[in-house]
Amino acid sequence: MNKTWNLIKKIFIRKKDNEQEVINEEKNSINITNINLDLINSIANNDIVLVKMNEEEIIKRNIELSHQKRPFLIKKKKDNEQSVLGYYLTSNIHYSFFEKEKYKGLKLVLSKETYTLKKNSIIKLNKIVKLPYENIISILGHINNKDLNKLKKYRDLLCGNPVISNKENKLIETCDIILDNEKKYIIYQTDNTNSYGYPISETSEIINIKTNHNYIEFNKKLYLIDYKNSKVFNNNSKLCIIERWNQDIVDTINSNKKLLKYELKNKSKIKKK
Repeated sequence: MNKTWNLIKKIFIRKKDNEQEVINEEKNSINITNINLDLINSIANNDIVLVKMNEEEIIKRNIELSHQKRPFLIKKKKDNEQSVLGYYLTSNIHYSFFEKEKYKGLKLVLSKETYTLKKNSIIKLNKIVKLPYENIISILGHINNKDLNKLKKYRDLLCGNPVISNKENKLIETCDIILDNEKKYIIYQTDNTNSYGYPISETSEIINIKTNHNYIEFNKKLYLIDYKNSKVFNNNSKLCIIERWNQDIVDTINSNKKLLKYELKNKSKIKKK
């Protein structure tokens, strides 16, 4: 177990290029003028509110008037600074940051059916924004525990931190990459009791993945999927999640498994002839 955690420490030494890509906080100058104290006193951490964007950002990005107001998830109230920290929401489901293959699995969508939103919206958790109290217009709702847990999980993974799933806090999902006894596994299926994973290993071999279905490419890297040694993980166990792939990749892995089974069946028929 010590070897596994030592390996985790090595994996999650933050790299400079990753720190540059994941912005920790968007700093803006704040000029306090008109504050609705009744509104401010009624808001809390993890509330979803309607806000006006910072003037500096509006000018810098030349944002049209109709788009200057948007939903905002409060991460933390800072009464001493009369401001909030949090994340903008966007109804642009194809928001460019989460279209990168590396981050597709970290896209967290809030449903308009669950929340008071006009459209399904993504939390832009790659950037923490600071807004003055005066920019808060109204309260739209409060994020539920399920989405809040996913938010914390995805933000940690985005920042290069491992996440622990256990009996008290079950965070394991399809598409998660877990580290177990120094091996990486892609979780390809889950149910109420267990999660199922294939061992994966990065390779530098030159492989044609269109004809060799034992391999998959993710984020410009090639991986061998060990279909023969799948493993079952109890969802109550302590599981170390180190990153997430995405559903498209998992769908391809599951499809490749079927193709390999079909190819093996055909080979057996040929041998019999």
